[in-house]
Amino acid sequence: MSIPRTTDQSIATARIVGPIDLDHAPKTRRMLLAHLASQDNLLVDMSAVTEIHSAGVASLVEAHNAARKNGKGFALFHVGEPVMRILRLVRLDKAFTILSGAPGVRIN
Repeated sequence: MSIPRTTDQSIATARIVGPIDLDHAPKTRRMLLAHLASQDNLLVDMSAVTEIHSAGVASLVEAHNAARKNGKGFALFHVGEPVMRILRLVRLDKAFTILSGAPGVRIN
C-alpha cells in the first residue's frame, strides 16, 4: 500500500494503493491525518484500493471527523464498486462527500 501526495494550493490529494485492511489501516490513518494537518482540504483517490476492511473504514471515518472538526474539507473520489458496496453497507455513502469523477470542485 502506498499513499503518494500531490498538492494544489490548500488541497492535498492522497492516492491509496492496495488494501486498507488491519495491517495497512494504521499507516492509512497516519498519512490521512498528516495530510489534513498541513492542508485545508483533502481529496482521497480510492481508484487503486483493492479492498477495505473495518479498520480501513475506521481510518476514513477518523480522517473525515478530523477534517470536519477543524473546518477542513474531506472527499473521496474514484471509489470502485467493491469499496462503494462496503461504504453503502455501513451508510457512509451518505456521510462522506464522494465525487464520481476526477476532482475539479471545491470541497466542504
